[in-house]
Amino acid sequence: MRSNYTYFLFVFVCSFFIQTVAHHAHAQEARTWKSADGRFTVQAKIVGLKAGKASLQKADGKVVEVDMSLLSKADKDYVEGLRKAQAKRKQPQQQPQDNSQTLSIPGVFSINSPGHGFAWNTGGERVVNGVQAYRLGCSKIGSTATVTLIVTIQKGDTDEKRALLMKSNYQALMDKLEQGKVTNVQRTPLKLDSPIPSRVEFDFSGQTPNNTPVAIRIVNIFKENTYSFQINGTNKADLDQLATVIDTLKEIGTTPTPTGLQETDGRFRHATYGFSYKPPSDLSLVDKPQPGVVALFGSPSGANVFFRCIGKSDDFNLEKMFADLKTKETDSALEGFKSLGNGDLQMPGRICKFRSFAYTAQETPLKVVQYYFTSKNWIYVVTATTKEVDFDNYRESFDASIKDVKFF
Repeated sequence: MRSNYTYFLFVFVCSFFIQTVAHHAHAQEARTWKSADGRFTVQAKIVGLKAGKASLQKADGKVVEVDMSLLSKADKDYVEGLRKAQAKRKQPQQQPQDNSQTLSIPGVFSINSPGHGFAWNTGGERVVNGVQAYRLGCSKIGSTATVTLIVTIQKGDTDEKRALLMKSNYQALMDKLEQGKVTNVQRTPLKLDSPIPSRVEFDFSGQTPNNTPVAIRIVNIFKENTYSFQINGTNKADLDQLATVIDTLKEIGTTPTPTGLQETDGRFRHATYGFSYKPPSDLSLVDKPQPGVVALFGSPSGANVFFRCIGKSDDFNLEKMFADLKTKETDSALEGFKSLGNGDLQMPGRICKFRSFAYTAQETPLKVVQYYFTSKNWIYVVTATTKEVDFDNYRESFDASIKDVKFF
């Protein structure tokens, strides 16, 4: 079965890239040209400009040269704008400064940008099938070359896990190239021979319907976490240049785990993040949660509750953050995602926002309620998940346990 999160991201990125290169290929579209006296018109696109004459290509492919003095003022202004742009492109360009920057996800990993105007931006954080994942993009203005990185906080420590991810990425990309009508596709064969190494990469190339070259490289890195890179360009040189960022990837440990929790009479106190929590009666502490999760409680039935804590800036606004989350719900990568509503939960002395939704994981219908609240220094995101058939039995106890959270 494909990883829904990974499949969504690779489909989205491929679509964006193919559309972008097609746009650049059509930079000069056909337009209506008029003579200075307005008596003659022709539909054509300009394909050349030299010695006071414009070369115009008509719809039938024929190219005619027209003296600039015979064109209307609007056409002359248009051509003059093109001439200036052409002259500017021919000017010697100052070598861009190598302004590489480091992007870091605290407790997880860090990576540099390629510099020369490229910069990383975060595309959000998701929890898919109980596993935390991050999406990041690296790009620069005016360039179709991009890097997309999906980080899954899960070890790819078996051939089975590695093969599943690689097949998912490979097939998602093939599907999107077909949908984008990319032709002359050349690709590295997908090899799943055991043992699968900790770094695997494969290249794709082809042409868009506008004969614009497309080059894509997928690189999977299997460490403590799993890293899936997709590098987009127009040729192999683009891919090789941007692929250098992979060598700057560094894992930087994990955030505090339940070793920082102290239990007294069924209540768990976390000194680092300043809260205590008493889970529903049939949930118990899980010793080793995924990195980024500061407390995880689970039950034999599959119900679970986990806490994530994010540092809060002085100007943080919970209402605005929650509103932004709601506007992005339609973009969810979760299979079968359906919003079940949102609202406020009364907690002593503070606002708690919640949202509830349903989705399907590994053919199992699930329901989730997420709670968002803050203390002086932290934003708390608490996710409670059960099978769909058990949700109504747990919802009241989930709400009650959140109302009972204490802060210090």
